[in-house]
Amino acid sequence: SATGLRLRLDIPSIVKSGSSVWLHCDYDLEMDSLYSVKWYKNNQEFYRYMSEPDSVPDIQPHRVFYQLGIYVDLSKSNSTHVYLKKTDLNTEGTFTAEVSTTTFKSVKRLKDLRIYVLPQREIEIMGSKAEYKMGEDVLNLTCVAAKSKPVQILAWFLNGIRVLRNDPHINLSHPDIDVSSDGLVSSSLGISLSLLSNDHHLSNGVLALRTF
Repeated sequence: SATGLRLRLDIPSIVKSGSSVWLHCDYDLEMDSLYSVKWYKNNQEFYRYMSEPDSVPDIQPHRVFYQLGIYVDLSKSNSTHVYLKKTDLNTEGTFTAEVSTTTFKSVKRLKDLRIYVLPQREIEIMGSKAEYKMGEDVLNLTCVAAKSKPVQILAWFLNGIRVLRNDPHINLSHPDIDVSSDGLVSSSLGISLSLLSNDHHLSNGVLALRTF
């Protein structure tokens, strides 16, 4: 940097919701002495470390400022790293570390941290019947993915081949995306197929349909 100070951030790019995370900042002050280290999320300060003044030896060197989604464990945090004992969707954002010296030089670096949430259940296929009559019935199915973050991208596969919208024999719906109040996203994708006895999709009378 222009000040001669060097700072490197070590923050994971993506973290599973509920897990803990270490935020590291490695810095080289050259000949200067440390004055403070400040951490921000989305430009709002949540942690500050101050070098201990000689005149006040018992002063607490660090403090936390409340922010939604930030859960600092002070006993494990210091001038080079911050320990978040848990995370949730509100933890996601742009994290910035700012290091200042006693000669009023400062340097900052930032990095994005994203939170992901795995679905609580497997993908389901809705609308299937026990029996279908060839030449009469229409196969109408819906693939439903549970809430997650990011949203699951669904696709249908017929006899091992992905179904595309340009197939004249199959009607593939547009994905239905639903954002819940907790910020998680569910999705569904429908498919409609007429069961014709001479259908080229049949292989020895068998039609294999899967979704992912």
